[in-house]
Formats: sequence, structure tokens, C-alpha cells
Amino acid sequence: VTAHAAASNEVNDPLRPQQWYLDEIRVPKLWNSGIIGSSRPDLTFVVLDNGTSLHPDLAHNLDTARSVSFVENRDPFSDRGNHGTKVAGVACGVGNNAMGITGVAQRCNILVMKVGEVVEYPDGRKENTVSEGAVMTAFYSLMTNIPGVLVVNASIIADGLVDSTGVGVLGRVIEANKDRMIVFASAGNDAGLGGNPYRIRQPCGLAKILSNVVCVAAYDRDHTFAWYSNREPLATTVAAPTALLTTSADGGYGLFGGTSA
Repeated sequence: VTAHAAASNEVNDPLRPQQWYLDEIRVPKLWNSGIIGSSRPDLTFVVLDNGTSLHPDLAHNLDTARSVSFVENRDPFSDRGNHGTKVAGVACGVGNNAMGITGVAQRCNILVMKVGEVVEYPDGRKENTVSEGAVMTAFYSLMTNIPGVLVVNASIIADGLVDSTGVGVLGRVIEANKDRMIVFASAGNDAGLGGNPYRIRQPCGLAKILSNVVCVAAYDRDHTFAWYSNREPLATTVAAPTALLTTSADGGYGLFGGTSA
């Protein structure tokens, strides 16, 4: 990979001192090396989620021309569940702009693909939902319409897209793009409250079969699994510190936990 101009280690984002996890996983060293943090027009970071907001600390990196919603023609930049905005901020919050936080990759191209929406119940509860049909449409669109290298964040649950063979139609599409696509998928948060920490969620479970899928679990600061985090498939699990400071859909900032973080 060709190195590009590195982002500064000493960024001027005022909330950067609260982002302890960047130092723990040595992100500033990668910024200075030019490995991450700089703009590459041939590389696209895809947020496969419930949309994002047009947060001012994301706006410079958002690809507003190509972002799309596959759910009832809704705006990809509407995030009623406040999930996609948080995901995008962790990965690609604009760095060194004297505003808020910095993402891991400070200057990247964020393509928003909205594949879910929020269901609101009469008792006031809200639940993020994902349309599996929209997920498949999004991946087919990536395969046929978006050139270059793709880093796809799929912090979603789409168990119905993987069949008894362990691959399914989704796995075949991802495998067909193995030379230019890597998919990061959240392991799930089923371990809490007496749940099953070894429950395999999809597309995360594809990491057992496909080399271009990474299943992400959550670690606490003491380097043990977070109490809520699923732990499978262990062979390709990446530890990510929990309680990350990131962008919020209301235009502010807040903490973000779970394996999506």
C-alpha cells in the first residue's frame, strides 16, 4: 500500500484527550506513518447501517453524491436510531479541524448505505431494525456500482442471509469481492443478562469461512471481554475498547458502547 501524507499526531480536536482508546491501540503511530488517516480517492469506507446525520464533524468526509437509502426511499442522512452516526464518527470523524473528536481514519470517504430504520412502539420503546433485502441490495450495489477498495462496516444483524452451509447468498457476494472488499461485522451483544456469549451472529459468523470478513467483539479497559459481548468466532475476533466518544445524530457527542463500537 502506498503511503500518503500522514495526519498530524498532535491534532487540534478539543475532545481528543478523552479518546484514550486511540492511544491504547496506537492509532497516532499509524497516523504518523501514513498508513491510516490520509485521504485516498480509491478507498471508500461504507457505513451499512440505519443512515447517518449530516453531523458537522462528519460532513467533510461524507460522500453525499453517492450515499443512498435502500429503505422506503428514506433519506440516507436521517438517523433516528443514532447508530450509524456513532459508527461513522468512531471510524471517520474529521480530524484536525478544531472541532469535537477525531476518527481513527481522519480523512476518508464515507459512503452511507441505509439498510434499516427505527421501529417505534406504543410504549415509547425504539428498536433499530434491518431489512435483509436492503442489505443484499446494498452489497450487490457495492459489487456493481462502486469501484476501488471497499472497507465495509456492517454493525448489523442479518442472520437470515446465511444458510445451513454457513455461507449463503450474502457470503457468496462478499467472497466474490475478496480482492477489493473487507467487511467488519459486529459479534453481537447477546452475552448480557444471562444470554449466550457464544451465539454466532451473521454476517459476523462468515469470518469462520471468509478471509475478508473480520468479526469484532468488545473488550473493556482491563483487556477482558466486555460483559455483554459475544465471543465467536474467536479465530478472527478483533478486540475493540468499549465506551468510545463519538458523534451523535443530534449534532453533539456522546459515548458509544457495544460490539458496534
